[in-house]
Amino acid sequence: MCKYFYPKIVGLILNYIFDDFAIGKEKVVTDKIMNSSSEFKKGFIRAFYDDESTVYWKRKTIRVFQDQKEILERIRSILLEFNIKSAIVRSYMKGGKKRHYFNICQRDSLLNFHKSIGFTSLDKDEKLVKLLKDYRRIPIKLD
Repeated sequence: MCKYFYPKIVGLILNYIFDDFAIGKEKVVTDKIMNSSSEFKKGFIRAFYDDESTVYWKRKTIRVFQDQKEILERIRSILLEFNIKSAIVRSYMKGGKKRHYFNICQRDSLLNFHKSIGFTSLDKDEKLVKLLKDYRRIPIKLD
């Protein structure tokens, strides 16, 4: 796994623009992010899913994980703007810590995610394409 780090000044500028959305490990989806352009939201969701999700092609679902339920609720709201429906946020315990997740599993929503958002991660993108091709109901054009 490769992680990217940016100079502190970049983080300070981003926090100024988006109302302190990331202070150390504490993250929030601010109102400025919620009210930003569709293009920004696409990039934001793509980056979030590249970091925080798993594509289960056999289960035909994308699952996103997060410690903070409020972040996931806001992510679900942004997804709806792109006609991507998701399941409710659920919780589980891992290592004595409460974690949260939700799934995108409806065929049309998975296809909308692929077309509207996509992944930067080549591995996740390949799994999503395989998942979509494995759907048996209706042939899918992935152009």
